[in-house]
Amino acid sequence: MAFPLTDEQKKIVDDRGGELLVSAAAGSGKTRVLVERLLARVTEEGLDLDRFLVITYTKAAAAELRTRIAQELSARLAEHPGDRHLRRQATLVYRAQISTIHAFCAALLREEGHRLDLEPDFRLCDEGEAQVLMAQVLEDVLEQQYEDLTAESPFAVLVDTLSAGRDDSRLAQIVLDVFSRIQSHPHPEQWLAQQRQVWELEGVSDAGQTPWGRLLLADAARQGRDCRRRLEQAISLAEEDELLEANYVPSLQAA
Repeated sequence: MAFPLTDEQKKIVDDRGGELLVSAAAGSGKTRVLVERLLARVTEEGLDLDRFLVITYTKAAAAELRTRIAQELSARLAEHPGDRHLRRQATLVYRAQISTIHAFCAALLREEGHRLDLEPDFRLCDEGEAQVLMAQVLEDVLEQQYEDLTAESPFAVLVDTLSAGRDDSRLAQIVLDVFSRIQSHPHPEQWLAQQRQVWELEGVSDAGQTPWGRLLLADAARQGRDCRRRLEQAISLAEEDELLEANYVPSLQAA
């Protein structure tokens, strides 16, 4: 039997104010709250499950959420077997749009792809295929760069810096790693251009004027404050003993 909702969870379930962000640790009951919130709209407002769009990060999470909703519907139907609306939801739960963002976009494109002259029999590229395609494209790009290579070019300096002998696999790995990381930005190329400007040191005479310089100085200041606190603590402890005070306090104060 499920534990009753806490007061905070109940507020989330009952909230109808618009956008709502729920942040909580793993195992704290987020999925259950989502199921309760969804079914509250269904039972209290008479809505159908297939009117909702529920997006998850993984296929496994989507399958688990659909299963949890179906189980909760079955439990409520056992308590109210004559409820026709609940019986309808038990059927609609398998038609409801509960999926990853990729699956949702794929379904949308299959329905409306004719507006873009898109063939409806397309399929999503899986992660393994994507890695192979990216590696092939990168190999073609590097090959083109090697064809136009000059001794003093920036690309030649990059290869000399990151490659070991005739092996440029490390360079390729770094490029792919950077590419995958910048995909978290809404405009990756714009973000890269901004970072390039950050690294331009023209007119910069003090390391503290750079973003990384400010971080290093802030960290050095933090460590300095910590060292001072520890020295003051050591002096305070040494002063509690006459022998320690005589032998160590002068050195600690000098430091």
